This record gives sequence, structure tokens and C-alpha cells, in this order.
Amino acid sequence: MPHFLLEIGCEELPASSIVRANRALAAEIQGMLEERGLGVDGVQLYCTPRRLIVAMDGLLAQQPDREKRSRGPAVGAAYDAEGKPTKALEGFCRGQGVDPATAESDGQYVWVTKTEPGRPTREILGELIPAALEKVPFSKTMRWADLTVRFARPVRWILAAYDGELVPCAWAGIASGLRSRGHRFEHPEPFEARTLDDLVRELRARMVEPDPQVRMQVIADRAQAVCSGAPDLSGDLVEENAFLTEWPEALEGSFPDEYLELPEPVLVTTMAKHERFFPVRDGAGRLMPKFISIRGGGVDEDVRKGNEWVLRARFNDARFFFIQDQRRTLDEFLAATQGMNFDAKLGTIRQRADRLASLARTFAEVAYGTDVAGVAEQAGRYAKADLTTGLVDEMDELQGVIGGVYAQRDGMSADVAHAIGTHYAYQSNLMVDSVGAKAGLAVTLADQMDKLAGFLGLGRIPSGSSDPLGLRRAANILIEIAENGGAPTGYESHLDAALAAYAAQGVELDGEGAHKALKSLMEQRYRSRADDVPADWLDAAMGDGQDLLNPLVIQFRVLMARELAGEPELLSTLSRPLNLWSAAQKQGLNGSEGTADLQSAEGEQLRQQATQAAAGLNEAYERRDAAAVKAAFVALATPIHQFFESTMVMAEDTQVRDARLALVRQLTEMIRPAGDITKIIAG
Repeated sequence: MPHFLLEIGCEELPASSIVRANRALAAEIQGMLEERGLGVDGVQLYCTPRRLIVAMDGLLAQQPDREKRSRGPAVGAAYDAEGKPTKALEGFCRGQGVDPATAESDGQYVWVTKTEPGRPTREILGELIPAALEKVPFSKTMRWADLTVRFARPVRWILAAYDGELVPCAWAGIASGLRSRGHRFEHPEPFEARTLDDLVRELRARMVEPDPQVRMQVIADRAQAVCSGAPDLSGDLVEENAFLTEWPEALEGSFPDEYLELPEPVLVTTMAKHERFFPVRDGAGRLMPKFISIRGGGVDEDVRKGNEWVLRARFNDARFFFIQDQRRTLDEFLAATQGMNFDAKLGTIRQRADRLASLARTFAEVAYGTDVAGVAEQAGRYAKADLTTGLVDEMDELQGVIGGVYAQRDGMSADVAHAIGTHYAYQSNLMVDSVGAKAGLAVTLADQMDKLAGFLGLGRIPSGSSDPLGLRRAANILIEIAENGGAPTGYESHLDAALAAYAAQGVELDGEGAHKALKSLMEQRYRSRADDVPADWLDAAMGDGQDLLNPLVIQFRVLMARELAGEPELLSTLSRPLNLWSAAQKQGLNGSEGTADLQSAEGEQLRQQATQAAAGLNEAYERRDAAAVKAAFVALATPIHQFFESTMVMAEDTQVRDARLALVRQLTEMIRPAGDITKIIAG
């Protein structure tokens, strides 16, 4: 079937936005085609800093004919007393281009059906391309020349071909064509391409590798080939470099040994984060005075000298601030935070340090015991001290890391230094098997909970895509810490402790509002993190919202939904007591206490079996063993079914009714910890 090719050529796009933009462009076009009855068999995507490429196979040459059914006037207005069409019906049919004799009645209105002939696919594509380009998302966009359209960078050419022929269209003042361009400097002249194979072949012949996966492999291979040691080929940095160049070449550069006196995080951050260079290590893992850079053009020696000059300048700046910092202790840096506001209404960073120390100790005691609590308290107090250092002022991404380096310099324990150094740049895959790592998690938790309690307590709730305070990220971190064992009982008490720490410093906050806002924020995070989990499972897991601050409970309930979703009969049986108890509560009925006479043999048998199963079921809940909970439910399913089939719960005798309702309540309390299973849609 015919093949569609689209290439959008532009100035260098931001590396972080290229893949997202490429996927969005393809999705927009594919969605629009499918809406018009033009399915796609396969989609191929390629992208570089200067181009977004979308290719689609399987498109029909012409849109299929479609039948359109339109509603006309009411029957009473469409026909006269003799059943003949009125002028109203005739006018409607004339507008639709159909014979009034073909009109149909549903008893209330008349309807006509007409066939809309399909349009040529090439013509449709010409309309879709500009519409799709309007919708490509970027975090920042720009206008250029005197145009009103917006894109991340100015668009320079549009290559659009269908079945090897031009798709006429225009956008941003540029008419589509069949010409692309190669490497900006080495092969700037245009060339023709009518299919994806043509385009890829000709681009590679002109020093452009359109496949980012190939570019990443080339970067890794060439970096290792030119390196005199072992390059630090972190995946993120390899990927970033792949989206900074179209034809990657690797160069090794060097810097004076004297800079190795700087803390290793400073060297690595300067090379990797600031300059996108790969640090180089020797066989023992020590940094060497070398680096690997990736270039997309220029003369090797000129590029090497330029890179070395820029890196030395950055190292000189870092060394100046490092030397200045050596004149002061971490205690002095901590004291200086008294003059730095955390927030106008939430006090200074120094006041925050005392809150973090107290919270970190409390949280560590709950999760890990007293051995970790003292380390966490000290780390929490000094966690933000490095905000007043020259190095962090120059390189703010080293917040916490520099504090850890200076803590060790000042004689603090390795565990305290580790906790300070890792608390800010939290990573969910951190090992938590050491005292320092556990204390670091406690400080991270204190940091995020203090932030959430303060800002949510002031009513500063994220809205839309705006979240300048990073509260959504904070909620994500809470979930990840719980999954790492740092909050086994949930966050209700943690939030209360954070609010109490503010109150002790005279800061008034809306505690109830903070709890409500954090639950809402956590619910949003659960849903955004679990985009592959069916919505009904998440609804069941979150239930009435009472447990939203306990990520492990939500996680367990999702597992329960997975276990139960394929069991429609079991779900139906378990839902009966839940639904009945909910209806009874709405009527103000709560059932009797104790073991009153049920006047039902099936009821007595069910009560006995439920009571016997309760202990084992509770243990399964404590272990969060979804399979064991399901097994307990299966064992109770038959007696539950027999009871409801044989016994009228809402008996006329109020004592009997209350006794039976008490049994229903007992069953509900046994099932509810698994979530609101009535919301699960059986598959």
C-alpha cells in the first residue's frame, strides 16, 4: 500500500524535547487519519536536533465512502394530513441532497441517510500536516520573522510525500516539497527524497544519522575507542549527546592535574552536567585529568582546544569558591542560614534546620529504630547548611552533595555525611542497607514533608501544569520512600508531626486543609504513576480516600484488584455485604453488638466460619499477601452466598434484623481492607 513520509526541518531543537515532539506529531497525524477512516499499518519515527521524521505505511489511496445519517424536522412538521412531504421536509432534503422519498421516521423525527464519497488521501494529508504541527507540544515556543505560528525553533523546510509524490501543503510561510538537507556544514545542499528508505540512505551519505538509537551506540563505541582510560558512559548523558548532534564524533581532551584537588562531585558535575563531557577513570575507578567530548562538526584540534579552555575556566571558578569555603566550618555555614528565608510566612532556613532535625529523628525512629535516629537528627540539622556556601551558590545542583563533603571534612561521621549528601538528589533506586542510607531517607522524608505541610497548610496547592514549589515531585518522593520501607505505617502521623513542628515555632497553618490537599495530591500521583493500571482498579484501591496517605496500602489494594478482576462470581458475592451495609448506614442502621440470635442456620454457619477466618485474614493483610487474602475470600464465598440466598437480612423483627446486620458489618470489616471492590469491573 502507499507510503507516507514527512520531515520537518528546523533550527536545532532543545535536546530534551525532541523525542516527545516527534511522538506527538506522529500521534496527531495518525489520530486524525483514523478519524477519517484511514487506518495506518505501521509508523516509523526518526529524529535529530534538526529534523522530525514520521513515516506511515498501509494508507489507502482514498478515504472510504461514508454514510452520514442526519435528523430532520419532527414527523408532524414533515408530512401533511395526507402523508405527503411538506415544504419543511422538502427543504431539508434539498439541503442534504437526497430525495424526500428516502426519508425515514422513528416516530418522532425524520432521518435521511446519504453517502459521502471519500476524498483522496493526498488531499487529506495536505490539510492534516499543518493542523498537526499546530499541536506539537513544547515547554517553550517561539515566533520568528513576522509569523504568528509558534514552534520550539524556526522551521526551515517541510518534506511531504505520499506514494512517492508531493503532498501539497504550507505552514509557517513554507510550502512543502520533496527536498531535504544533509549535515549543516559538510553537506548543506538540498537533495530529493520520496520515501523513507531514500531519505535515510541519502542522509547517511551526507553525514546525518537519523536514528537516535544508532547515534547513541556510535557515541558509546567512539568514546571508548578514543579514551585512554574508561569513560563514564551514563545512559542519560549518552542520550543527551545523541540529541545534540546529527553525526557524532568523539574527542579526548585533558586538563591540569591540579584540578583533581577539587571534590569529585564538582569535577563530575562540571564535566557532565555543564559541558556534556564524559569523565574518564583509571583502572581503580579514580578520576583522570581527561574527558571525552562529542562533536558534530569542526576541526578536531580546534574543537579540543576550545573544550579544554572552557573546562579550565569552569574549574577555575569552582576552585575559587572551594578555596573561599575552606575558611568556614559547616557550623558557620549553618549559622549564616539565619539570614536566608525559606518563605516569608514559614521562617528562615535556620528555623527549618531545627524542624528537619526533629522530624528526621522522629521518622527514623518509626522506620528504622534509635540507632539511625541520632544520625538522621544530625544530618537533618546540617542538610541545608551548604546553601550559604560559594560552591552551591555557583552550582546549585550540588545542594546537599557539598554539605556531605564539608561534613566529612569537619570530622562528622561517614553516615552523617552520606545522609546529608544524598538527601536532596533523591533516587528511588538507592540502596537502604546502611545506617547512612537509612538516615538519608529519613532526612529526605523530613525535607519533603516539611515543604508539603508548610505550603499546603498555607493553601498553595498546585493547579494545572503549574507547580513552582515542586509539591508534585515531593508527593512522588513520599510514595517512593514508602516503597523503600521508609514509611511502613503511612503519612498521617508524619504530616501531623510536620504541622506540629511549625506550630512549635509559632507558624499558624491550616492542618485540616493540608491533610485534604495532600490526599488529593497523592491521589493524582497514584494515577499518573500507574497509567497502565485500569482506572477501576485504582478507584477500588483508593476507596473513600481515607487511606490515600498510605502508599503501601494503595499498592496492596491494586494487587488485590488484579487478583479479583478475573473472578466475576467471587466479586459479585463479596459485593453483596458491602452494598447492603452501605445502604443500611444511609438509613441510620448499625446492627446489634455481640452474638444475638440470627434465626438462620446459614447465618450461624457463616458467622462461625467468618470468626474462624478472621485471624488468618488479618495476618494476610499485615503481610500484604494478596493471594492469601483472595484464598480466604474464596473459602468464605459459598457460606456468604448461601446466607444471602436463604435469609432476608432486613427482617421485620428488629432484633433479628440488627443481629443479621451485625453479621453483615462483620463481613464488611473483613473485606474492606482489600479496597472498595464494588468498583472493580470484572473482566
